[in-house]
Amino acid sequence: MTIPRFYHPQSMEPGHVVSLPHDSLHYARRVLRMRVGERLDLIDGQGTQYEGRISSISSTDIFVEIMAKNFPEDSSVSVTLCQALVKGDKMDFIIQRSVELGVTRFIPFSSSRTIIHLTPAAAAAKVKRWQKIAAESARQCGRAIVPVVSPVLSYEEMLKQGGEQAPKVIFWEGERDRTMGRLFREGENDSQEYFFVVGPEGGFSGDEIAQADHEGFLSVTIGKRILKVETAVLSILTILQYEKGIFHAD
Repeated sequence: MTIPRFYHPQSMEPGHVVSLPHDSLHYARRVLRMRVGERLDLIDGQGTQYEGRISSISSTDIFVEIMAKNFPEDSSVSVTLCQALVKGDKMDFIIQRSVELGVTRFIPFSSSRTIIHLTPAAAAAKVKRWQKIAAESARQCGRAIVPVVSPVLSYEEMLKQGGEQAPKVIFWEGERDRTMGRLFREGENDSQEYFFVVGPEGGFSGDEIAQADHEGFLSVTIGKRILKVETAVLSILTILQYEKGIFHAD
């Protein structure tokens, strides 16, 4: 029997009694119809999972006694995904599936060919929504770490986030030589940290690629076909997982 899991972003200790987060009440009461004495797991988003037991239920609260805590193993590979803003609910989908595929940090950004433009207030609201989606996806797929969604940045600001340690990769349909396979063959397969940049529906301009090159980024292609943004992201992350031995084909 699968034990239900809930997101509870705070540190806890065995013996503590905590109230189930408000966002989880409907799911626990109306969907799962949980009762006193039933077991559940809580994740704090920082890598700790807590084993709990429902100690009491009222009309407005479900109280959980913490029985034990453990530290489930997450992927050994750290992946920052920088994704240009895209239309409709595509970003929701990208975040959901990318959490399942091991992304540890999201940086949404605006580029010259970004179709949608957000006011500061709208951008903040979107980031809050995306963070909730990331937390829910982590809960569903069994991760104890909830990836952080950063504020929406400009293209120039995003490039500066790359740092010096992780291989910095920008995916560009105009690249004719360097593939992901070549990227790993060139010795980057030893890295446990990656910084990936994926563009909007219209791709990147030549000037943006030149700017990324100046900042130390490698432009990479994932093949000859022009993929939808969401398909490209899933392909990139799946290839990485396979190359790092996290996904197995045998």
